[in-house]
Order: sequence, then C-alpha cells, then structure tokens
Amino acid sequence: MVEGLMPVKYRLLATLLWTSYALLAGMGTIAWAQQTKTAKKGKSPPTPVVTAAVQSHRLSSSIRLPGSVETIRKTQVASPIAGLVTEVLVRDGDRIEKGQVLARLSTDALEARHDTLEAQLLESRARLRAAESKVTRAEELFAANVIAAEQLDDSRFEVDALNARWASLTPNSTSASDRA
Repeated sequence: MVEGLMPVKYRLLATLLWTSYALLAGMGTIAWAQQTKTAKKGKSPPTPVVTAAVQSHRLSSSIRLPGSVETIRKTQVASPIAGLVTEVLVRDGDRIEKGQVLARLSTDALEARHDTLEAQLLESRARLRAAESKVTRAEELFAANVIAAEQLDDSRFEVDALNARWASLTPNSTSASDRA
C-alpha cells in the first residue's frame, strides 16, 4: 500500500459519514417544518416518509483512475555504429535487461565497407611481398657493387611504408611478419 493513502481513506470515510448525517438531519428538519406548516393551515396530513438506518460499510482501499506515468530517469540508447534500423524487437513499456538486443540495423553498408577493406588488405599484402623481394634483390646487387646505397634505401623505405599501410588496415597486426 502506498504511504499517504491511509489518512485520505479515513478522511474520506469521515466526510462520507458527516455528509450522510447532515443530509438526514436536513431532510428531517424539512419534513418536520412541512408537517408543522401543514398542520397549522389545516390541510391534509403529510405524506408518509420512508427512512433507512445509516449503516457502516467498508471502503475500498484503491481507486482506479485513468492516467499516465512518467519516469524519474530517462536513458539514452545508442549504437557504436550508425545505420538504418530494420527491426525493433521491443515495445514501449517493455522491461529490458542489460545486453538485450533492442533493434537490428541494416548491414548492407557495413558489408560493402568490409569487402572494400578486404580488397585493400589483399592488395597491400601483394605489394608488400613484391617490395620485400625487391629489397632482397637490391641487397644482392648492392653487395655486388651494381647499385648505389640510395637505391637500396629506397627499396627499404618502400617496405617500411607498406608495413605502415598494412598496420593501418589490420589494427591487431604491427608488422609484416604477422601477416601470414
């Protein structure tokens, strides 16, 4: 039972009893005045009145009324990725649990992005392998004094740049040796 309703219940009961008492007293006074007035004028006797005894009844402890409830606290629901909502799995007023799926997003854009990144990853892997082969050849040619040190450095720089590109495409990988 909600606190604060008990005094209202007793107040309502007391008001109802006093109102009933006042109504009966008022009706009795009016009937008595009518009877006295009629008796003095010599007219017909008053109409008989039926009375009922006041009875005590138990009042209901609740009252049903239409209304709406607003929450004290509101929660924002967000997704770590943007997308078109294709399906909502809960309705307004449903109880939800932590981790429960509330809606489904369209995956078309994510799948297209995944395919693009996968193609870039394959291309990067192929370029890196080619650059590593080029460094190996450049080291052999430099050892034989066929090319200048600058050409060997250029080949090594290309491998370093492609390793950085690989790392940007594979966040869990930090070097070319992780790529097999």
